[in-house]
Amino acid sequence: MDSFMEYYFEEVFCNLERDCLNERYKRRELVEYFNTVIAGCAKGQNHSDNITCKNFILAALRYHNGCKSNNGDVCLMGKYHNLLYIAMKLSFDWSVQDNGVVAALLDELYACEKTFERIFLDKILFLPHCRYLRLRLLGSSTSILPCTARPSCGRVCACSSARSTISTGTDSFTDLGLHDKHI
Repeated sequence: MDSFMEYYFEEVFCNLERDCLNERYKRRELVEYFNTVIAGCAKGQNHSDNITCKNFILAALRYHNGCKSNNGDVCLMGKYHNLLYIAMKLSFDWSVQDNGVVAALLDELYACEKTFERIFLDKILFLPHCRYLRLRLLGSSTSILPCTARPSCGRVCACSSARSTISTGTDSFTDLGLHDKHI
């Protein structure tokens, strides 16, 4: 798996356009491709799918970190950063059990963006439409709840930069109204 991924990054990935993974369907296609590669490498090397997926994630992290360090420790974003989201989707799909690898992936995502917001919006879940995302603030903990509200229910659907806080009894919600075009 390591030699395949090294070859892929050096000979294929580096020749792709920088914005080649901006479209959701292209990320999905690459996830499907890597799912096939992981399953094939696992059978060919007599490893579990989980270990093979973990090796893919580590290879993606090495590649991203290499590109980032060559750029003065600044993430190049584009396809280089979207590769981390693909690795996150694969770790979710294959139920990777190695907490250290998943934590390293989350650390790398957070180091570049300073937020985990994009994981929940479309990069990991690859949601086709996300009308609302409701963040429920409970003291010091934050939980993410999908909102089933539709624009026809009377709520104002604003772009992602507009935020409103709604108090309902003891709970306080921050609604991020998101149009499909923003996702």
